[in-house]
Formats: sequence, C-alpha cells, structure tokens
Amino acid sequence: MNPVLSEIVRTKKVTSPSGEVFDLNSEISLEEGQLLQRLISKYKPQKSLEIGLAYGVSSLFICEALVMQPQARHVIIDPYQTSDWKSIGLHHLRQSGYDHMIEFHEDVSWRVLARLFSEGRKFDFAFIDGCHNYDAVFIDFWFASRMMNAGGIIVLDDVKFPSVRKVCRYVLRHMPFRVIDAAGQPDPHRSWKWECLDMVKAIIPNLSQQIFKPEILRPDLEISRYFSCIALLKEADTWDYEKFCDF
Repeated sequence: MNPVLSEIVRTKKVTSPSGEVFDLNSEISLEEGQLLQRLISKYKPQKSLEIGLAYGVSSLFICEALVMQPQARHVIIDPYQTSDWKSIGLHHLRQSGYDHMIEFHEDVSWRVLARLFSEGRKFDFAFIDGCHNYDAVFIDFWFASRMMNAGGIIVLDDVKFPSVRKVCRYVLRHMPFRVIDAAGQPDPHRSWKWECLDMVKAIIPNLSQQIFKPEILRPDLEISRYFSCIALLKEADTWDYEKFCDF
C-alpha cells in the first residue's frame, strides 16, 4: 500500500493542501479497496473512469493498481471537490505521484459523461460512487455502459442503498452484464417465509406474477448476493433495447 493511503487508513485522518486536518469520512472500506485492486490486477484495464472523488481513498486504491499498466489513464468526475472536499482528494493523488495519469473534471457527472460520450471515449473499467439518487445512479450507469468496451467492468458502490440496488436489479434483468465479484457478502441464509413463498410461486406461477412485487418474485439475494459493492462485467456490445420486464 502506498505511504499516503497507508497513513490515511491507519490514522483515519486526511490533510488539506493548506495543512488542515479532518476526520476521514465517506470512504470505501479496505475490503472494497481490495476488490478494486483485485479486479484491476486481473483484467488490466488501460482506461478507467471514476464518479465521485471526495477524499480520494478509492482513487488511491485504483491508481495504485492501475499505475502498473503502461499508458493507463484515469478519468475522475466530482463537482464538489473544491467546495465540499477542500481539494483533498486531488492533493492526495498529487502526493502519491499519480497526477500524471489523472484527468479530472469538476462538474456534475451527467454533463461530463454526455460530453465524453459525444467525443467517442471508451473505457475498460468504471467505479460509480457519486450521487446516490436513483436517477443519478441510473444515468451514470447508462453512460458508463455505453462507453464500456465488451469485457469491461463497472463497479457500483453502496448497493445497500435502495436506489442503487434498484439500478442493479434493472441492469441484471435487462442488460448484458453479469456479476463477477463483490465485497461485503451477506449471510445467504433464507428464512422459512422465503421457503414457503418459493412453494407458492412453484404451485401457482402465473398468479404469483400478478400478486407479488418483482422484489418478492426475484429477491435481491436470488439475483446476486451482494451487500456493499458489486462488480459487473459487460458481456456484449449490443442488446435488445425493446425488451422490458418488471424489476
């Protein structure tokens, strides 16, 4: 682990360019950071995208693994890096010697992503951890998925949020992505209520479709046993845009 990241993890403190010290918050966990590095080491992306910088902990994990790839570039989007985060994330990246591989955009993600998409930009890896409203997460994923090469990976953080989990449900029902890894796996135990529900769905499948919500018919645990962070691999460049099923 690089010295800057190691010190942040050890002390739970961050330092601004002017020397102010703040308590660490809004960071990814060590397990999630290890997930990002494991994926980058295995799939070796050259062009990566990150939405949400904050204090730069996830960026440090990503860049530490990404720097091993020749000519690697990392695009970061964060509209509040100066105002809310005191430029601390960028400061940490400069301290670590990663500034040469960074392309930073201080603007809302939908505007930057639309511009990158119109320029024909392509990515092999993306980490989405920006605004957690459903519409914002969906737009971030929509653009990232269309700029993602087949075989590329999109990682979604904070899937414990209902809004982010709903995006995961849509993606896994409609788009050519499959789960390849995750951090923070929950207990796979199912209660007797779910076992009874499975019996009802098996006995009266057609009626079940009319009675139960999609979340009950195909619970999150059945689609993917994720908890905090989920990695999805894009399997194809095209899919049926007219296909729709409730999610």
